[in-house]
Amino acid sequence: MDLIPPELKAWMLQSVPGVILLGAIGSIIATDLIYFVRLIFKNFVDSKERIAKRLVYGYRKSIDLGEQFRDMHGPYSNETRYLASVVYETGMFVGVAIMLLLSLALSILVYVMFALEKPLPLSTFIGATIFFANKTLKDGLYITSLLSQ
Repeated sequence: MDLIPPELKAWMLQSVPGVILLGAIGSIIATDLIYFVRLIFKNFVDSKERIAKRLVYGYRKSIDLGEQFRDMHGPYSNETRYLASVVYETGMFVGVAIMLLLSLALSILVYVMFALEKPLPLSTFIGATIFFANKTLKDGLYITSLLSQ
């Protein structure tokens, strides 16, 4: 199905005014295309930066919270809240690290035993491993900022 009538097509390709008109239409389309590609690329770059900031936000928040707690209840104050917090957070970190190792071992065990025949348990343990890895990293950053000077 031809959308352009044959007479108009012949006039555009064989006459000077037709070729000029085709060139003008092509230039307008190219200009619009360049404008939209730049707009899309600019939004993509901006969104990529926003996505990176969102990914780092949770970790940065853990560091900031640890520093704020350390500054409020520093290691040289007479309060025992700082020491209790360090002991509690270290215990939580060790517990989450043990859960990470356990879920990682179970993921490997399920994969070795069943390969991909049973995807539900495998995906469950992989999800748990990712969760505990994230939590371990956040807790580790919190404790590091809590203990650093």
